[in-house]
Amino acid sequence: ARAGDEMLLLTNMGRGFRRMLADIPAQSADQPASKGQWPSAEEEMAPGERPTTVITRSAPPRFWTIITQRGYVQRLVRVDCDQKIARGDPLLKSPFRHDAPAAIVSGDKHDLLVFTRWGNAVRFSQRTIETHGSTALKLEPGDQVVAALALDASAPNDSSEILIATAAGYGMRRLSTHIQSRTRLGGAGKAIIQAHDVLAVFDSSLSANSAPQRVLREPELLFVTYGGRLLFAPTGDVPLHERLSSGTQLHDLSRDPAVAVTMIR
Repeated sequence: ARAGDEMLLLTNMGRGFRRMLADIPAQSADQPASKGQWPSAEEEMAPGERPTTVITRSAPPRFWTIITQRGYVQRLVRVDCDQKIARGDPLLKSPFRHDAPAAIVSGDKHDLLVFTRWGNAVRFSQRTIETHGSTALKLEPGDQVVAALALDASAPNDSSEILIATAAGYGMRRLSTHIQSRTRLGGAGKAIIQAHDVLAVFDSSLSANSAPQRVLREPELLFVTYGGRLLFAPTGDVPLHERLSSGTQLHDLSRDPAVAVTMIR
C-alpha cells in the first residue's frame, strides 16, 4: 500500500468506511499506542460494530466482490457501493444469520478463489455470481471463509501461485491450477492444505525470481502472535507443494499462535 491509496474497510454489520491512507497520522516508535479515529463523528461505528476486512487500492475497480464468513458472495457496482457508504447503509445483506464480510476483492477480474479456515477452497468465474448474490460453497459445521483472491484471466498459462499461511506458523505454496474452476456454485470445497487454522492467502506470483528488477527484496510473511510478537519469514523458504500436506513450518507457534499475517513486498 502507498500513501496515495484509498482504504476500504468493512464491518460485521456489512457497512463500509473509506479513508485515504495519507490522512492517517504517522506515529513514531517512541510514541504510546493510541486509539485511531475516523475523520468525523458521522463515520463513527455503532455499538458492537467492528472491522472484519479491509482492502487498499490505488485505482478502485468498476465492481467489488464481497464474500462473507458463511460463504455468501455478491458482486456489486462500485458506484452503488459508494452511495451506500455515503448513506451509512450496509453494502450487502447475507441470507445467513450472524454472518459478516470476510473479504472484498476486485470484481473486474475473472476467477475468484475462496478459502476456508479448515483448508478447503473453491474456484469459479465471477460472472457466475447471481445478481442478488450466491452461496459460493457448502461449509462444514464450525468452518468459515477466511480469505479470497481474484485471479486475472491474462495470467500466463493460468499459473498464478498462491501462498497459504496458518496460525501455527506453517506456509504452503500451490499453483492456482490445482483448484479447477467450477461452472456452478455450491457444494463442498476442495482440500488444499491439511490445517484447521488458515489465516490468510496471498498471490505470490511476483516472487523474488520472477518480479521486475525494481523489486529489490524478496517478499516476506509477517506473523503477529497473541503474545504480541512480530515474526518474519521469507517466502522463498516455502517450496511449491504438489500434493495435499500440512505445508512447511516457518515458525513454531504452537504455544503462541498467530492472530494475523500479512505479506511484505
